[in-house]
Amino acid sequence: MADKEELEKRLNKLIVRLKHVETGKQLDTVVQILEDLLSLANADNYAAELFEGKDVHLSLMVVLDVYLGCSALQQVGWSLLCRLLELCPATLEMLVSPHVENDWIALGIHQQILKMLSLHNGDDNKDDKVMMVGLRALSYLLESDAILLMILDEKNDVFCLIVDAMSDFASDEEIQIYGCKSLQLLLEKVPDVHLIEFVEGNDHKAILRAARQFQDNQHTVLQALRALLPLAAPASNVEVLMSGNERCYELIMRAMQSF
Repeated sequence: MADKEELEKRLNKLIVRLKHVETGKQLDTVVQILEDLLSLANADNYAAELFEGKDVHLSLMVVLDVYLGCSALQQVGWSLLCRLLELCPATLEMLVSPHVENDWIALGIHQQILKMLSLHNGDDNKDDKVMMVGLRALSYLLESDAILLMILDEKNDVFCLIVDAMSDFASDEEIQIYGCKSLQLLLEKVPDVHLIEFVEGNDHKAILRAARQFQDNQHTVLQALRALLPLAAPASNVEVLMSGNERCYELIMRAMQSF
């Protein structure tokens, strides 16, 4: 394995190349730069130290904005962002405000993630791998109260985007996990009127379906139950969740007995 000094030289070269990506540049080249950065970010011994203070997210956000319609680039780019957030947790708060990079004013991170999820779950452009990575990134971003509130203020209905993805890719367990995690974080912050509307609109059925379909996976069931918990705050929701049609208590009891 290369030593730390060699890895740092490689990283610095890649950062320079990423900063100078031009619109219209051959797509394969840009994807390769991101893949090489992701590979370095997954280096076990030095990754956190290598990326600390490099602010790779600045150029990355511009590239993700410019190449919004490219599924392959979005997949590796958002995967890289997730890894950067794991390595450098302080990056999350740095993403709150839009930034200028190479005279390009990128969309705010809350706008970018919603736009990407909306585009890549369209009727003619569904991509399960991109949606999985997008929901994973969303679940990371929602850990920031500031980003969460900005997402709720956007015209794009984040609840619809998540529920639609969970419904369209019902057999994809990772999409169900990150969908439930994102819903949990959102539902914990909205007022009761929104919780009631969520249940009245039958959106909670996506969570129940995930819990039932993957009932043998403790992690998936746990995440689904965490998403259901805030929904049980309004009394009217409890009536629906306990009704003969839903019978959430059976799901909960089975989970408690199984795990």
